[in-house]
Amino acid sequence: MRLGPSTALLCALLCVGCTPRKVRLARKLEGRYDVTAPDPSSWLWVDPGGADKAWFNGHLRASIYTDSNCGARFLDGRPELLLRHLMYGLDQPQEISNEPMEVAGRVGRLCVQQGLLDGLEIQVAAVVFNRGSCTYDMVYIAPPTRFDDGWPSFEGVLASFEATGEEP
Repeated sequence: MRLGPSTALLCALLCVGCTPRKVRLARKLEGRYDVTAPDPSSWLWVDPGGADKAWFNGHLRASIYTDSNCGARFLDGRPELLLRHLMYGLDQPQEISNEPMEVAGRVGRLCVQQGLLDGLEIQVAAVVFNRGSCTYDMVYIAPPTRFDDGWPSFEGVLASFEATGEEP
């Protein structure tokens, strides 16, 4: 059976109409924030995959990622639990720090761990915070010997965060 254009449009409208308004608005907020990209002479924008934004520094062999998730299922996510999820794939993790951190006037959590990923030693810093109906996470990954060299770039991305969407 083949649907005509008007039937397909009606089906699409019915599906959208069945989705609660808050859910539709929350989905529109994902990715609606600004951060200042790290220095483009050393940090190249790369395909972020499932994240919103990503940069790679070949000299440091380091990456910075930012991501947002919006809607009811993310609204009550405690930063401590979300950080644990972000660090899940790290083998032999050693926590270096885990402390509150303010980003854009919101209290979040910063966790720094060292461990192995696919047999390679890495150090990971992850920041998670909630704002309105969204949860934001920002991650910096580098070899332990180069971690401190890229840290100022990560701090710059964090300090520049600004939500641009309307809160539902």
